[in-house]
Amino acid sequence: MSVFGLALSGYALHVESQVDNPMYKPGCDVQLFGFSASCTKVFKSEQGHMMSYFGLVPHGHALDVPNAIIGIAFYLFSFVLPWCVNVPAALRRGLMTLAAVCAAVSSVWLATVLHYVLHDFCIVCVSTYVVNAVILFNVLFRSSGMPDAKKAKSS
Repeated sequence: MSVFGLALSGYALHVESQVDNPMYKPGCDVQLFGFSASCTKVFKSEQGHMMSYFGLVPHGHALDVPNAIIGIAFYLFSFVLPWCVNVPAALRRGLMTLAAVCAAVSSVWLATVLHYVLHDFCIVCVSTYVVNAVILFNVLFRSSGMPDAKKAKSS
């Protein structure tokens, strides 16, 4: 799921970098049978930069990055962390649980903004919400004391 999330976030970052290019038409901006979805509208919104939106950094600051960059960091973290065998398993589990919960909470907030504030549908955004939900489910399933699927099959 992390690789899929990385691909989605990479695409979102690409679209956002091209948003002012009049020659670029992103595949995530769709008009079909009266249905419209615009990822560019979402990426250009003030909520598309959560760090400045919540006042954590000033608007235009070097750390005022698009949400796609935060997504890339999260998906890289969630992909690499399981391979960090020098980090105790309990700490890895705790860090991943914290990161997955933060991603899920962000997804719920962003989905609410998408629907109630922007009155839009963003295919890329909703896809990342699903990826984040699957990652959270996986983390909670594994850290709840339930046996790992591979271990259960070999028993």
